Amino acid sequence: MKTKLLLIAFLFAQLNFAQKKETILEQELNHHIEMGEFKKEPIKIATFPKQINDGKNKYLSLNLDKNKINELIIKSDKFISLEIPFSETEHKTIALKKRQILHDDFKLVLQTEKGAITQEMPSYVAYSGIVENEHNENTFVTITLINNSLRGIISIGNKEYTIGPKKDKDSETEYILYEKNNVSLSLPEFSCGTDDIDMQLSEHNKNSNQQTTIPKCVTVHFEVNNTLCDLWGGTSQTISNITNIFNSVQQIYALDLMTIRISYLKIYTIPTNYNETNTTTALNSFTQTNSGVLQGTIGTLLGVNGNGGLAWLISGNTCDIRRNYCSMNYDYSIFPNYSWNVNVIAHEAGHNLGSNHTQWCGWTGGALDNCYQTEGGCASGPAPINGGTIMSYCHLTGSGINFNNGFGVQPRTVITNTVNNSTCFTSCETAQTCEDNVVSNVQVVDNGSNYTITWSSSYPVKIYRRENISNSFTLLSTVSSNSYIADYINDCNIEKTEFKIVSICPNGDSKPTVIVVSPRGKTPKLSQTETNLCTNYQNDTRTLSLQNSSSYNSFQWKLNGNSITGATNATYLANQLGVYSCIVTNNSGCSFFTDEISLTQDNPISSFTYTKNGLSVNFTNNSSCSNNRTWEFGDTTTSTVLNPTKTYSNSAIYTVCINNTNLAGTTQECKQIPIFNSWTEEMEGTNNGINTNTTYQTGLCSQAIKFTRNSVSNYLQNSFVQYDFNNFIPKQGTIELLLYVTGGYYNGSSTISSTSAKIFSIGNSAGSNGNTDLNVSSNGQISGYRYNSLTNSSQIFNTSTTPFSFNEWNVVSISYGSQGTKIAVNGVVYYNNVNMNYEMNNATFNLGQIKYSPGISFIGFEGLVDKVRFSYTQNDFQLAIPSAPTATASQTFCSGATVANLSANGTNLTWYANPTVGNPLASNFVLVSGNYFVSQTINGCESSRTPVAVTITTTNPPSTNTSQILCSGATVSNLFPYSNSIRWYNSATGGSALSASTVVNNGIYYVSQLLNGCESSRVAVNVTVSNITNPTVDTAYTSDAYSITYSWQGNSSSYDLRYNELGTTNYVFINGVSTNSYTVTGLLPCKKYVMSVRANCGGTNYSNYFGRTFETKNNDNSFASVPYLQDFNIAQSTSSNSFCTIQWKQISGYSGILNDIYPNGNLNLNCNPTVGSANDVVLSRGIILTAGTTYNISYKYSNTEQNAVPVSLNFTVGTDENVNNHTILKAHSPSNNTGISYNTNYITESILFTPTVSAPHFFAFNSLSGYTSGYLHFDDFSVSTSLNNENFQNFDNIKIYPNPTDNILFVDATNKEINKIEMFDLQGKLLKTIIENKDKYQINLQNLPSAVYLLQIQTDKGKKTVKVIKK
Repeated sequence: MKTKLLLIAFLFAQLNFAQKKETILEQELNHHIEMGEFKKEPIKIATFPKQINDGKNKYLSLNLDKNKINELIIKSDKFISLEIPFSETEHKTIALKKRQILHDDFKLVLQTEKGAITQEMPSYVAYSGIVENEHNENTFVTITLINNSLRGIISIGNKEYTIGPKKDKDSETEYILYEKNNVSLSLPEFSCGTDDIDMQLSEHNKNSNQQTTIPKCVTVHFEVNNTLCDLWGGTSQTISNITNIFNSVQQIYALDLMTIRISYLKIYTIPTNYNETNTTTALNSFTQTNSGVLQGTIGTLLGVNGNGGLAWLISGNTCDIRRNYCSMNYDYSIFPNYSWNVNVIAHEAGHNLGSNHTQWCGWTGGALDNCYQTEGGCASGPAPINGGTIMSYCHLTGSGINFNNGFGVQPRTVITNTVNNSTCFTSCETAQTCEDNVVSNVQVVDNGSNYTITWSSSYPVKIYRRENISNSFTLLSTVSSNSYIADYINDCNIEKTEFKIVSICPNGDSKPTVIVVSPRGKTPKLSQTETNLCTNYQNDTRTLSLQNSSSYNSFQWKLNGNSITGATNATYLANQLGVYSCIVTNNSGCSFFTDEISLTQDNPISSFTYTKNGLSVNFTNNSSCSNNRTWEFGDTTTSTVLNPTKTYSNSAIYTVCINNTNLAGTTQECKQIPIFNSWTEEMEGTNNGINTNTTYQTGLCSQAIKFTRNSVSNYLQNSFVQYDFNNFIPKQGTIELLLYVTGGYYNGSSTISSTSAKIFSIGNSAGSNGNTDLNVSSNGQISGYRYNSLTNSSQIFNTSTTPFSFNEWNVVSISYGSQGTKIAVNGVVYYNNVNMNYEMNNATFNLGQIKYSPGISFIGFEGLVDKVRFSYTQNDFQLAIPSAPTATASQTFCSGATVANLSANGTNLTWYANPTVGNPLASNFVLVSGNYFVSQTINGCESSRTPVAVTITTTNPPSTNTSQILCSGATVSNLFPYSNSIRWYNSATGGSALSASTVVNNGIYYVSQLLNGCESSRVAVNVTVSNITNPTVDTAYTSDAYSITYSWQGNSSSYDLRYNELGTTNYVFINGVSTNSYTVTGLLPCKKYVMSVRANCGGTNYSNYFGRTFETKNNDNSFASVPYLQDFNIAQSTSSNSFCTIQWKQISGYSGILNDIYPNGNLNLNCNPTVGSANDVVLSRGIILTAGTTYNISYKYSNTEQNAVPVSLNFTVGTDENVNNHTILKAHSPSNNTGISYNTNYITESILFTPTVSAPHFFAFNSLSGYTSGYLHFDDFSVSTSLNNENFQNFDNIKIYPNPTDNILFVDATNKEINKIEMFDLQGKLLKTIIENKDKYQINLQNLPSAVYLLQIQTDKGKKTVKVIKK
């Protein structure tokens, strides 16, 4: 004997069940199926399968019938068939045979704080089996029923399915079934510490490849530590898990004809006495503690330490250390997973029975597979064909482990020889040899005070009894007969009584038969059997009652476990869906629950039919299982009437629905119902009533029915159509026909007419009672005939004219009813009699040949009928032959235009190339110059065609240079040509035109031109962009009255210049300039010029011209003269900052503001810079002063900034515009208290100034103050010669009035003689001179424009200048 400790760990990642020959299990079960030992119909235990796919896991959710599972456990049938859903639509049948997995001496012990407690094993059934009708795949099934739950493994080929309660709890009602590759399972990581093994097989083992029948069996002593018990959910759940797992372990061993059973199961609810620090210490402690005292040939400790298992490898006759430790997978929080635990337990037991790993080098031929590194240094074995075996590590590869392969030949031989040759193992069958001699036909009769039990058995029996499942069975008696009387125990706490009967066989007891009974009256029955409220429909109620209700004296009915208030009688009228039961009390005072009944109800079936009469509809309700209904008529109205009648106000297609409701829910049926106040018979095919001897041909609108007279003696050979509208002919309304009549016929005893035609007749035959006929005579007159036999009278009506035309299409209409009778042809009323107000009868409607009477054979017409229209509205003339559409007679298009571009006014237009024949033109048909024709179609009828003359205009492409060089940064606007009619593209066809600002790159561009709305084809232009940039003209320049000097930026070596006066196109060109600046001479004063420059981009290619607008200065002729007055009452524009056009200007570089319109007629100077000190300047135009002459300069000023500090202001004068060169005439400074403070009233300042040179002088106001200093206003600036040296006393006595004046200005210098009066404008121009030497003057200003003028009055005493205003 050799012993070796192996650490075995598994990741049960893949188990394959590959195709092979039938297994022993499949052979056995197929034999039982052929022998008919299974019920014909499989048991359906799962309902409502629902496929779940959350993106990570895909599985099937099931509801299992717990009652059926419990029934299967109680019956414990040897053979069963179950129907299992595998999807929402697919079900499979599994055939199962009951297996014994517990040894006859099995014992269940709970190790608790109170010590070891022996427990009764709960009722269970273990099955193994196959999936039926899987002819191409091996199948492997184990199903365990225990604690009212079901668990198992179902394998089909290489697909393994697991079925069990969600989260693996017995109490779960939701079950799941999944294929392992479709879910993400939480399994332990893989780790392995296996040592090489040098065990040698005996010669017998090496040479034996035959399966050995084992008369002995392996018994397993299981112990479960408290940690695993807690993680699995307690003792009851642990018992369920061990039973289910071992069922699959046993089946794996049975595949190789080996028997293994559980002999002992101890579950710890407290910590064990073993040292479970790790797997090694746990196994050593478990082995040493239990040496020789285990209740089985193999001892297995189950825990959660490690990632696999640890086992002693035993190959001899040693009996006391066949021990292993198995780490279990306990995490079933997402999905139940049994395969890992099954494989670990089967694998570790294989080591205890002598087998090594398949990668061991000591096997005959070396390692058996290549799934893991070899143990012993030999070469790897072959790859497994259909998956690995139990002792392999093939779960770490794609091959996986195939349960159907079992252990494989050599490991199986080692294990079977170990068991057979060791005295440690005995037979499993010593306690059971009469399995087929079981007790049968057991019945229990309640006699009131006792039970009579009867059965069938070939042997004496033992009878056991227990009250309630928590108690143990007690032996009542050993009986040789087939009956026994047991006492009735009157105890209200007894919920269930069980009797167990066992046959006493010659060599042991049989398997027990258990029957469950209730104490007398314990579970009274409900008498109600029909549970669906739709059966024998009772308006959503059902009367519930009890069997033998007289045995009880009180009742309390419950719904879904809750007491129903007031429901205390022996019967109850149930009106809600749910589970009903009743608590009853018998005469002994014991209360019991009855059985339960589930009251259900199918959804109502909604159905209805209808009949129509114009806008009125009669509805018939054909629904079932409905308590309430609501009709929805599609026009917002509703009804709850059973069979309603609805009259609609408008023609339409209405969606009508009926909604039916009961306790189960609401259903609906909807129908789309065409409700028409009118309808049209289209004469399409054979759907037109009774159709005899007719043919069809193309009509005006579509297909038309053709009527012909084929016989003059037999009317049945002639064409006719007869409609039976079943009371749908409008009693009052309108009938219209679109027809083409070629002739009529009238067949009597001697006369045949080929012209008169009877168009239609309403009635079974023409001229009968209540009938109406409509006729047309040979001259086109329309007539009608109305006959009433009750009054023996008839009414004949006809048109006074002849509107009907033979051999043409006509619309004939008749309106009848309470509003009178009208006849119309082609929409025009030709007969109107308001007193002929009759109704049509509701018989047949006849067209074509019409039988008239026995004496007159038949009448009718020959021709075509395209449409017949019926309307319930009188005077409803709608049918019409459409007129041709209108269109512009001549239409012009660009080349490439299609039919879609043509225009006409009409409905459903169709274009043709021919006026009467030919097929319609497609919308993409390309037009050419010529004539086209258009029709319109209304209500399916096509009109005649309107001609349209089409002219196609072609635009030639523009002339261009096909190779162009542009400067860097050039845009589309630089390409040649470029104008409003030119379009540039970057593709040969399609696309949008490029904008003028699009930057051009090297490449091919395409140009076209658009003339008169038509675009030409495109011409390709190869564009090269050089590194020469477009020039940019600088903003700074210098000028005088006759020249401008400007500059530009660019990198070209040559430029062309041009200039023109602003607003003109008279260009002057200057070419070949090699510098980046130039002075243009020969200009005019006070003119604006556009100075432009272009760059030579290479060769003969140039950029566009780029330029700016500059201005020449004024010459001496534009200066002002004395006297000078500026009152700022007339607005001046500051858009030009030149004295050529303005009196005062803002100096460039300063911040003074000169408003376009002076507020309150004054000059404004803003002294509010945002930061720092101001340097705000406004400058007057040049005023010519003479050297040595003293001048009086006068102005007014104010400061309207309320919070201003005193402003610093310099009033200066100089002979140029540079203020820095000026002389200060007046300094307003806060330092000497002369600063300009807040003052809204003007202050007048007068200054005498004598120039030293004769020249134009420029005056300036220069504000020097800081932030928020003020907002200055100036007014009435004047320059005049000083009077200081003149004797000018009492000059103020001169009166000038009225001022302002309209025309006449009076000057009155009483007692003073005026020598001369001169009048000037504000620019100093002399307008009038008056020399008369008198003291009174009248000056006529009528010819002067409205303005401000200066009047200079000269006397012997001196001169005075006065401002006057002409209104």
